Amino acid sequence: MDLIKTWYSKWDHIPWKHISSPKEQWQVLPTFLIGEYLFIFLAALALIHAIRQDRRHVFVWFASFLAGSSNDIFFMYLPLVDNFWQAQATIMLTPRLPLYICCVYCTFMYFATVSAWRLGLPTLAEACLSGLMGIMIYMPYDIIGIKFLWWTWHDTDPPISYRMLGVPVGSTLWVITFTGTFSFLIRTVYLNWRRSEAVAMVAVCLLSTPLMMVQMALLQLISWDRQGVPTLSSLMVGVGLYLVAIARQSPRRSLLKHPCGPFIRAAPDFSINLALCCYYAALFCIMFFGRPEDHVSDGIHQTYGPCRVEQKDFSGQVRHRYVCERDMDEDWDFSCPAAKGELPADYSDWYVVCGRAHRNRPLWVAALAFYALLGSFTYSRILRFGKRRSYSTSPTGSRLHGE
Repeated sequence: MDLIKTWYSKWDHIPWKHISSPKEQWQVLPTFLIGEYLFIFLAALALIHAIRQDRRHVFVWFASFLAGSSNDIFFMYLPLVDNFWQAQATIMLTPRLPLYICCVYCTFMYFATVSAWRLGLPTLAEACLSGLMGIMIYMPYDIIGIKFLWWTWHDTDPPISYRMLGVPVGSTLWVITFTGTFSFLIRTVYLNWRRSEAVAMVAVCLLSTPLMMVQMALLQLISWDRQGVPTLSSLMVGVGLYLVAIARQSPRRSLLKHPCGPFIRAAPDFSINLALCCYYAALFCIMFFGRPEDHVSDGIHQTYGPCRVEQKDFSGQVRHRYVCERDMDEDWDFSCPAAKGELPADYSDWYVVCGRAHRNRPLWVAALAFYALLGSFTYSRILRFGKRRSYSTSPTGSRLHGE
């Protein structure tokens, strides 16, 4: 108990709360309130789905919760990284970690991993498919979250400096490689190796982040990007290599050879499909009807202070220690009534930021619609597969392994 008190005592200078009123949250961050409980609901649905399947699915759910949360905490509290700040949700585990973030990991990592199982792919191809399917879930959330102040990014950190629709290319590449690594470890350490669940869980949680970092470093090396500064080139190389791996190994797929083959039900998995269709529809409605200029985030952000005070980040790249109003290039400002027309005090890390109206709403809506349609189509197609659609790799090309 003393250790817990010591841990929380360092936050005594800020007015954070473990539990906040949903009614009050609706007044300042309405779409965030919807998003928070949407992901909690999806994580609960994923757990119910896992329990209805078998213990392998349950293992993946808990592994995604623990490995994902560990990854978030690692980069959040590593001083030389520390380049993102979550908005204050109605349920906060710490001032920096809302409960719903753990549920986000359960959603995109669990659904991507167990859905990819249904194709009976070899290990590497399955991991690559999981990575690409993970970003299909995460990308709409990433686009909406930054626009509607669900979190804020460091203003000048090089690893997140290249952005599309406000989303750092590095964030997109991270989701692909992290989900792919997680799926690869689930398959090799847990399903193939068949060690105890406790050993496998520890291995997955400890190795997912380091192996993801190795992947990202190699992709930046191949694409001739500076180490620690992923650009569109790194992303294109990563997606391209993942697609090549899937294409090369797809002819060898067989559910009979997959360690989960005997436990994959022949019927299409409509429950995951329905859950994701509702998810995409909810995020599309948020983007279409939401007004970012009505959103106000009162919480922890990059420390405000003097302009152009330099420091080096984790990869040795130079960034500015503080954000300042004169130099910042973010999609928020201090102009709303909640900010009282005042700039934050120097060296403060808890202050009010105000959302900005869309400069090109059709572009944001079109991007959201594209990813929603891509994800819905991909998952609906893959979730149709089961034992009755597992094809042979025998010379005669015989089919219907499951029958």
